[in-house]
Amino acid sequence: MIKVLFFMDGIGNAGGIQEMAIKWMENIDRSKVKIDILTYNHVKADNYKDRVKALGGEVYVIESFQDKNKFLLSMKQTASFFEQHSDYNIIHAHASSKAFFVLWFAKRSGIKVRILHSHATRFVMTGILALMAAYILKPLANIMATHYFACSPEAGNFLFGKHKKVFIAHNGVDTDVFSPNTSVRIQMRKELIGEDNCFLIGNVGRFRPQKNHKFLMEIFKEVCSLDNKSKLVCVGGGELENIIKEKARLLGILVRVYFQASIAANVGITNLAMVPDLRVFKSSFHVPTVNNKLGIGEKKYCQKMMQEIYGVDDNFFKEIDQSIRKSCRKMQDVQIYLLQFQNFTQDLMMLTGNLMKFKLRLPSFFKKAIKAMTDKTVHEIFTKNDYTDASVLKTVVAIRQYNKRLGFSESWVSNFVYQVVMLAKKEPKQAEQ
Repeated sequence: MIKVLFFMDGIGNAGGIQEMAIKWMENIDRSKVKIDILTYNHVKADNYKDRVKALGGEVYVIESFQDKNKFLLSMKQTASFFEQHSDYNIIHAHASSKAFFVLWFAKRSGIKVRILHSHATRFVMTGILALMAAYILKPLANIMATHYFACSPEAGNFLFGKHKKVFIAHNGVDTDVFSPNTSVRIQMRKELIGEDNCFLIGNVGRFRPQKNHKFLMEIFKEVCSLDNKSKLVCVGGGELENIIKEKARLLGILVRVYFQASIAANVGITNLAMVPDLRVFKSSFHVPTVNNKLGIGEKKYCQKMMQEIYGVDDNFFKEIDQSIRKSCRKMQDVQIYLLQFQNFTQDLMMLTGNLMKFKLRLPSFFKKAIKAMTDKTVHEIFTKNDYTDASVLKTVVAIRQYNKRLGFSESWVSNFVYQVVMLAKKEPKQAEQ
């Protein structure tokens, strides 16, 4: 029997990584492989644990080192867990930089195969300290791993860079389960909304700012004015769920909106595809278009919106335009350009964080001081050649090479770094907490 331990930052129904783990457990030979889950204590109050146990697995919960005043307790619980469970053949970590301490204790306990699996192309945390901790722990987690998995080449490049051998484990989909089934569709619609004779809009996504459910409610308000029998089903949970419910109430559509946070586990996420008449996907920015394309006026609108949000000037956008025109002469060049830009900004932010260190802890109202220190650090990256740390010097060379291809000025780079640093320092507004 091969014993495998999955590590996750949290568990709960309808999560992408969590549902993928369930699918793997459902499709392996459980007489030969046993999969358990170790998770930080970000656990939803649903039946996910029961689903894992039904497939022969166990769920172990430990404190997260990132939670306030929990670092020492987290380290103690992690060490204790691996002292008591050192018989795993494989640990498979699905938490990028957050997996460092777990992988380290797993190595100490003698687990030979330690897989680090990248599921994203960027970090999603917003706080400056959390973001800097993620960038610091990322290379350390790489060191603790023996094998590297990613769901795409872009995700692999983000977490591991280009110099490691990465196995691309695509998020496989059983297409047969999406085949239309009229009887299932009618039954589920009746269970969800009590009827089948209405125009039903469906959306699957967590209630987070980037999913833009507020705008979805406004769209549905307009739909209701055209069809007073239409209904909306939102599948997912999240910190903004109550705010969105209040938004629906104020718009007078709450009676037509069905919030189903745990429905995916009960009826199966694949069956949800056949329930609505229309499925909706959203983005955080609303930019008008002409024939679904950005014309000159729309580009100016988008530029103005970005200037108002981030406070950048026209030259910032002019350099972006010049860089794209220089590097992207045909469609095939776009993907290469985006990959170069991603690697450039990733190396740049990691190195900046490494060089500035504690200076980044200054409160955001010290804007002038932060800007001056950022300018000085970026200037040294482009001019200083006597770094004593070999890894720093290697990154400096890589940044200069990338920027030579991209064609940005030093002032643009400094402004970009400053905007990212200040963005990471922004606290959420009171209305969204």
